[in-house]
Amino acid sequence: MRALIDNDVFCKLEVCGLLDVALKSLGLAPEACACLKTLPYVLKRGRLHDQYGDGVSRRLAGGVGRFAAVPELPEVWKEQLTGSHEIDPGEAAIFGAAADAPDTLAVTGDKRAIKALSGLPALSSSLTGRVVCLEAMVLRLIAARGIAFVSRGIAPALAFDGALQVCFTSGDPAAGLRSYFRALQADASPGLLYSTGVMP
Repeated sequence: MRALIDNDVFCKLEVCGLLDVALKSLGLAPEACACLKTLPYVLKRGRLHDQYGDGVSRRLAGGVGRFAAVPELPEVWKEQLTGSHEIDPGEAAIFGAAADAPDTLAVTGDKRAIKALSGLPALSSSLTGRVVCLEAMVLRLIAARGIAFVSRGIAPALAFDGALQVCFTSGDPAAGLRSYFRALQADASPGLLYSTGVMP
């Protein structure tokens, strides 16, 4: 199994030092995963650089090299994906490449893109059970390493993700994450989201 990881998930988990552990909880090693080619550039001078600041962005960029690059968007899906205003080019490349590789997970923190993907029946059908949202990834991490470990580690990401902040400043982070997951699941096409080990 492989995984294609979007910039948002990479940064939020890498800033905590939890990305590799989270991948391992999915049965994946970094060498089996890929990130977007744009990631080093947007950490140098783009939106993510502005969001994380210069020092953190440099540290995050230093971790990109251990991953391969997400392949180009396959022609077979290009018209559908580039025609959606809700799916940016990075998510399009991840969804399209994963759809063409049945052993590959599409890991994304973009809920708007997931909802838009659900409006593309042929593509979403090809990705059934293989779209991993951030909440599902953190829930798998909790199941693998325990709530105390994840709560201690995830603190640096809370400033960059409202849902994580709400969940990890409440009494039961796992319940909060499951609530966000169920809400996204209700908006997605049936079976689209990866849910193995996520819900009790």
